[in-house]
Amino acid sequence: MHKKIMPMSVMFAMAIASATSASAQQQQGQNNGDGRYPVVSADGEFLPAEMKRERPVPFTWNGPIPANARSLTLRSVNPIEVIEADLRAETCDTCGDNELRGKRARPRIGFTRSVEATLGRTARPETDFNVTRLADGRVLATLAVTSPGAKRIRLHFSDVDLGDCRMIVWAPHGDSYVVRGSYGGQGPAESGELWTASLPGDTAFVEIVGWTLPSCELVEVLHQDRDAETAGAAGEGQQGSSQGMNDGGVAGGALSCNKDATCSVTSSTQAAYDATGQMNFVENGNGYVCTGTMLTDQDPETYVPWFLTAYHCISTQSVVNTLEVVWFWQTASCNGSLPDYDALDRNTGGTLIATNPTDGGNDMCFIRLDGPPPDLGAFSGWTTALPALGRSFHHPAGSFKRYAEWDDVSVCIPCGFCADSSDYQFYNRTFGLCEGGSSGSGIFNSSGQLFGQLFGTCTDVIGNPDPTCSTLDDYWWYWGEFEETYPLISNKLIVGGTIWVNGAIPNGLPEIGSQTFPFNTLGEGYSAAFDGAQLKIVAGSYSGTYTFTKDIDIEAVNGVVTIGQ
Repeated sequence: MHKKIMPMSVMFAMAIASATSASAQQQQGQNNGDGRYPVVSADGEFLPAEMKRERPVPFTWNGPIPANARSLTLRSVNPIEVIEADLRAETCDTCGDNELRGKRARPRIGFTRSVEATLGRTARPETDFNVTRLADGRVLATLAVTSPGAKRIRLHFSDVDLGDCRMIVWAPHGDSYVVRGSYGGQGPAESGELWTASLPGDTAFVEIVGWTLPSCELVEVLHQDRDAETAGAAGEGQQGSSQGMNDGGVAGGALSCNKDATCSVTSSTQAAYDATGQMNFVENGNGYVCTGTMLTDQDPETYVPWFLTAYHCISTQSVVNTLEVVWFWQTASCNGSLPDYDALDRNTGGTLIATNPTDGGNDMCFIRLDGPPPDLGAFSGWTTALPALGRSFHHPAGSFKRYAEWDDVSVCIPCGFCADSSDYQFYNRTFGLCEGGSSGSGIFNSSGQLFGQLFGTCTDVIGNPDPTCSTLDDYWWYWGEFEETYPLISNKLIVGGTIWVNGAIPNGLPEIGSQTFPFNTLGEGYSAAFDGAQLKIVAGSYSGTYTFTKDIDIEAVNGVVTIGQ
């Protein structure tokens, strides 16, 4: 049987029966031709039904305004706040010593606003929320937070320890509502920091339910002032049927020479298309947008949301804590209608696994997203081979998913001044393009296997202006090579979410937690596990006292496992 382990101390002998399970998440890896690294494909099948996300219902929903929420309204936006945000967006500390800077790489969508500037302190449940008692004895704490004029809003809590409580945030949306959460524990990576997913409009309603009031402080709000609700029409010129839809992009939208990704997806690239997500995140007081890709691993039994993007987009755990990834922001058919952006699945936060800098590296950031994959989750395959032709899916300006095709130019003299060809691969566009907000997006071969992530453009035009639809031939695009990424993350892609322990394996062999190279102590295996992982322990006796504080499955293999004395 599978034994679900919840927080507890273990110092006893227990017998765990062997069990096996399998899924169709991955296909077998193959050599990429040089015999060094594997090629892994993903079949794009949907997640098992038992992994579907919870859909909480607000306690206080009774129309557009909950009757028992205490209100906190921030001051009206001062125009100076917008000017300061635009000035901050002109710099990009992680973009490296090259021509790609600031707003071209990561378009700004918002800026943070301090709660303390309005209240003179942070907002806490015990002093600023309305607290009532439910019929079953639990406590309900509610707060309505408004940042006047925002197109969307996100809330930032610090000192988070929700204990036995769960938190949701929600907002009215048409005749109904959208809800984010639920959130628990100490936030992503148990860091004590929690950024909620975005909500439409300028007001978010917070609900916390549990047996005792939790610890948390509302410290700031991301005020999204740029949204481009008409970018699907006036800003595009090609998406007539999406007029009036909320595009979710930066004001002005994407260039009209972008191509709708849905028109070009094939059975071979379907998984890559669905695995591409729109990102927004917060750094140095601003909200920005980029693109990333969810990658498959070689473990057939688990679905771990590994996520690849660019270092110049995200490079620290503190910024990963602010991350929101929006899935399936794509048209229903070629040049067709758009879905309701605010109803799409999202992941928030995660754990930073590995980075490789822009200068001296390949501009890579690899993350394990917090929470389950999206309900219709797909995982992209990958390879370290570098084909002559590529295709990409991306979210320019944060808008809906687009497609482009690329031709390898091998040696690119203008690009060579700002990027090492051993870390980057240079391409000329042959169809579509990428622009600001596309950074971090994957480039794929004809089989839909990722072999790099987008850094940006280079040009020999004096002054290096932004590309336009009429000047695209003056630019080249380049991607950080997955060949450089793979050695830094290979253990994660080999092991996936199943960590093996085998005490009979002699010391001296590599220990990465795979079935072939397992850990030889339970402590090592447990240390490598994460919430949602499974720990497989080969039959034997494992001495010691262990405290389990992670939500993992533990399983015996090939007989009886004895833990403790």
